This record gives sequence, C-alpha cells and structure tokens, in this order.
Amino acid sequence: MAVLLNKIRTQSSKIELGEIELWAMSDPHRAVNPDAKEARVKMIVTLNDGSTEKLQGYFSSADSRDTWMIKGLGKLSPGLFPQTY
Repeated sequence: MAVLLNKIRTQSSKIELGEIELWAMSDPHRAVNPDAKEARVKMIVTLNDGSTEKLQGYFSSADSRDTWMIKGLGKLSPGLFPQTY
C-alpha cells in the first residue's frame, strides 16, 4: 500500500473518485448506512505520463468520526468499471 500511496502522491496529475460505498458493519453483515464507520472507494488515478491506474481504497473512521484513515489500497480489474464510449 505504501508504494501505491507514494506513487499517487508524487506522480499523479488527477484523481477521479467513482462509486463510494459506506458500511456500518464488517463482513459478512455489511449494510449501506449514512452513519458508516467503513467505506470502499473506487478511483481512477491519472499519472503525469498520461497513463491511468484503477484502484480501490478501503477507509475507516474512529468512533469520533472526525478523521477517515486509509486502511488498504489495491488495483481493480478492468471489469469493475463501466465501459465508456
């Protein structure tokens, strides 16, 4: 995760967020909820060389809900994004 975060921080020119899911509970009982403590975010990162990376990030918040912290980051398969024309 640290390598991907560093790459985004130092080599990205644009970050687009896609679908955001907010969860109130952990697997296997996840439920979409506005009072969520966990979230999954799909994102497309455009790098300085013009290439793109499709990523999925997992975030969680403390009980105080003041700050969201990234807990995981990984590449997505192309099939998880809708095709655009």
